[in-house]
This record gives sequence, C-alpha cells and structure tokens, in this order.
Amino acid sequence: MQAPETAEAAAPAVAVDPTLTRIGALWLRGRSWLNPPPDDPGASAWRRNAPLFALAALTVLLLGPFLTKAFNIDEPLFLWSAKHIQRHFFNPYGFKVNWYGSPSWMWEITKNPPLVSYYLAVAAFVLGWSEAAMHLALLPVAVGAIVGTYLIAQRYCQHPFVAGLCTLLTPAFMVSSATVMCDTMMLAFWVVAAHLWLTGLDKGSRVRLATASLLIGLCALTKYFGCALIPLLLVSTFVTRRKVGTWLLYFIVPVAILVGYQYVTHRLYGRGLLFDAASFANTVKAQNGGWSLRNLLVGLTFTGGCVAVVLFFSRPLWSWPTLFAAAGGGLILALVISLTRAAGTHTLPLQGVPNWAISHQLALFALGGVAVLALTALDLLRRRDGDSLFLAMWVLGTWFFATFVNWTPNGRSILPLVPAVAILIVRRLETVTLPKPGLRFRHVWPALIGGAALSLLVTSADYRLARSAKLAAEVGWARQGSKARRAWFQGHWGFQYYMELAGAHAVDVSRLADLRPGDILGVPANNTNMHGLYNVALEEVLAMDVPSSSYVTTMLTRLGGGFFAEIWGPLPFAFGKVPPERYNFYVVVPPRKR
Repeated sequence: MQAPETAEAAAPAVAVDPTLTRIGALWLRGRSWLNPPPDDPGASAWRRNAPLFALAALTVLLLGPFLTKAFNIDEPLFLWSAKHIQRHFFNPYGFKVNWYGSPSWMWEITKNPPLVSYYLAVAAFVLGWSEAAMHLALLPVAVGAIVGTYLIAQRYCQHPFVAGLCTLLTPAFMVSSATVMCDTMMLAFWVVAAHLWLTGLDKGSRVRLATASLLIGLCALTKYFGCALIPLLLVSTFVTRRKVGTWLLYFIVPVAILVGYQYVTHRLYGRGLLFDAASFANTVKAQNGGWSLRNLLVGLTFTGGCVAVVLFFSRPLWSWPTLFAAAGGGLILALVISLTRAAGTHTLPLQGVPNWAISHQLALFALGGVAVLALTALDLLRRRDGDSLFLAMWVLGTWFFATFVNWTPNGRSILPLVPAVAILIVRRLETVTLPKPGLRFRHVWPALIGGAALSLLVTSADYRLARSAKLAAEVGWARQGSKARRAWFQGHWGFQYYMELAGAHAVDVSRLADLRPGDILGVPANNTNMHGLYNVALEEVLAMDVPSSSYVTTMLTRLGGGFFAEIWGPLPFAFGKVPPERYNFYVVVPPRKR
C-alpha cells in the first residue's frame, strides 16, 4: 500500500522574500532583547552587547534630526564661556555679558559649573562653532547616558533594554539632549558613576570605586545637582553594608574636588561659585514665596509631563479599578483647578486659552506625577531592600529638589530622575505580568511608540521655537541692519546670540543715551529680562511673525508652557493653537517726532 502523502509534501514550494526573512530575524532578535535568555559565556561579544548597540543607534537616530537646532534659552552662556576658555583656559568666567539689562561679570550670571564649556571649547578646535558641530560633539554624551542607564538597570530588573528605551523616549531626555547645556552630560556621569560604584562594591574592585569617585566629582562640576550623588550613594551603601568600611575613603575624592573648586573660584572671583549657586536658589525661592504646597501641583505636573512615558504604560501598570479611580480623581482635580483659577503661582485662565483646556492638561500631567511617586512607594513597600531604597532616594530626592528647593521647577531639573523611573516601570511590569515570565510585546511597544511620538513632537516644537529666533535675527538684520547707523536689540536667549553674531549690541538700560536717531532696535515678544525704554523715541519699521510649532509649545506664557522655567507657565509643554513668534524692529527717531 502506498503511504499517504503528507500535507507538507503535497504543499507546493513557496519562495520566501529575503527581506521578510531579515525582518523576521530582527523581530526575533528584538524579542530576545526584551526577554533575554540566561547568560551564554560562549556567545560573541557582539551578540552579548547587541542591546547596547541598538540603544546607541536609536539614540543617534532620534537625536540626529535635531543636530542643526539653533541655540536658545541659556545655551549662549555655555558657548560664550567655551569661547572665552579657548583664550583664557584657567579663567572660564572672567568676562562680562549683558544678560539682565546691563553688563555684568559672567561669574555673577551663570549658576552652572564650567565642565561642559571646557568640553565644548576642546570640541570646537576640531569641529568649529556651528550648531551641527556643537550638537554632534554632545551626541556621544547622550549615547553614554542611555548606555549607562542600561548598565545600571541590569542590577535592578530583568529587562534593562526596556528601561533604556523608557529613558530615551521621554520629553525630558529628548529636549535636554537637543541642547548644548549641561544636563545630559551630568546625567551620563551620574548613571555611569552609580553603576561603577555599585558593581565595584559587589566585586571588591578598587579600580571601579576609584573611577566612580572621580566621575562623581566630574558630575558635580558639570551641574551642581551632581553633588546629590554623594549622599545618595553614601546613605544607600551604609544601609546595605550595615557598617563603615574602606569604601568611605573614596568619597574623599569628590569632596576634595568640590572643596578645590570652591577655593579656586573664590580666589578668581571673590566668591565661591558652589555656595553662590545655592544662595541664588534660596534667594529667588524666597522672593517667589519660599517652600509652599502650591508648588506641589506644579511639581507633579512637570514630573508627569517630562516622564510622560509613565502615562502610556498606564494599562499594563495598573488594574482597571485603579485606572477608573485615577480618572475620577483627575476630573475632580481639573474641576478644582478650573474653579479656583489657580495653578501654583499662575492665575487662570491664561490669555487665549480656555480654562478647561489648561486645567485638563494640568490634571493629566499631575496624574503622571502621582504615578511616578506611587511606583516609587509601592516598589519600596513591596521589596524593602537596599535596591528599592536606592531607587526611592534617587527619585524622591530629585523630585523634592526640583519642586521645592530649586529656584524654579523645570524640565532640566526633572531629568536626573528619569532613569530611576524607567527602572521602576520595568520592575512593576515584571511584577504584574507574573506568573507568566517575561514581558509581552503588547505590554511594551504601544507605550514606547506613544512615548516616542510625544517626545519627538515636543522636541520638534522646541526646535522650531529656537529656529524662529535665529531666523528673526538674520532676516531683521538683512532688511534693516545695513540701513542703520548702529543696530541694537533687547531680549536674550538665542535672539541675543544671533544678533550679536550679526554685529548688533545689547541695550544697556543704564546708558539709553547711546541710542541715537537712525539706530535700529530689535525687540522679541517672547523673551526674558525685557526693560521699558521710556526715554527713547521709536518708530516701527518691521514687524515679523515667524511661524513656530502649530499645536504644542515648550516656552509660551499665554499657553502655559514653561519647560525651561516654570515662571513661564505651569506646564512643561502645552497643547493649543500656537501663535507665530513676534519680533519687532524699530528705528530711533528724534524726540520731536514722537
């Protein structure tokens, strides 16, 4: 009897598209990164480190479109210091800048240490001073921050690749990494130093502990908040070890670096800049009312918005009853905000924005902030170990500083807690998906795609805002600068940087007599440290409306967006119809023509 033909034998051969085969291979490789198999000592270095290479490539891919972003906000301060360092290497702040209306010493104006400016000064010798060159120089720093997050996440969760993605796909990281300021570099030093310290303790490696202690000092010289890494590691190590050991001696290195910095800057400028920055924060905070519970809402809002990926993970993180309770609480909060017409120090409604629109955005982002704190508390209560304590101190310490201690809440001060929140998200996902081992694509990828879309949208809006200042300076100068006896401007940020590159001068409000008939004056509408020129006769010659982002903004008071400073608005970014950026150019006329 002839054997029956099997279905496989009867089926005709089908040619497989090689492209589909490659896609399938990548899909399977992605699943292996999501749920990594046990360590295989025989695997190649490339295969073992494939998740790191993938995170690095994704960081470059997402930040690459913003390499040509114009300089804006406080970026000119870092660039001016870098240019001065090339001429006076040991005196980074020994020059004057007009930032508050009259020329002042740079060491009086800046409240950040100079390490990133030194880095930019060295990079500029090779790459030049263009926007693309400066952003390209800092791109490896952003990669280092994400890779460092992956390395430290290996200690706390089974899916460090997801933790790295959650860090990358947040508005706080994307917007901060698209600038040439110090925040992402500080974060890179922070996570790498913490990783080396913790692994150094585990392995008894003096080299790792010594390297970590040096990186802690460099972290603090990048941004003063980096000092917080000292008590964070000190307390968590003591709680874990339950005794003092030789590890305590390694903290001498970062403390010595900070003491030396305080001493050197005091000798150079007559005041130590480390304590001066702390004094500045306390003074400004006192002028704004000091510590107050009214800052609580803004602190939650900035946290939830800057780490918005936590909102996209709501369904896999929380049960349906919890989500329904949160939605009800959010609606009540939105109603309270709408009725009280207040959000922190801001009075609602804002110009051109319906009260309900701003109140619902505030409530949504505040729920995200509550979710961050809830994740932290639940992880600590459930595990009650040294790892959960370390993560809790990391998140809560940063959040408390950004909300109640720093001179103003802003997205840059929220950034240091992002990797810890990413790790907490993954630890929670690993808990709620049990007893089924491993994460599922349906739990992870929709949230990551949502986080990526929002982060790219917000970063693009900030890109266009910065571009508007550069475009206004270039076009305004091209149309009016050549006609003027002398060109002036008010306002700072990127507008000042590009106007000065064109040859214009910042108005000194103590010497308004320097403005003579025939001079041109450029004035931006959305800027800082503006002063009334009451004794100067002006006649408008050009009004420019430069398009910015259409429906989201990072810095616009009338919509409530204040990513870089909460005094601009109670939201880290705001949705709504964004008007064009207005720039006016005037000619100075004799008083009789007023």
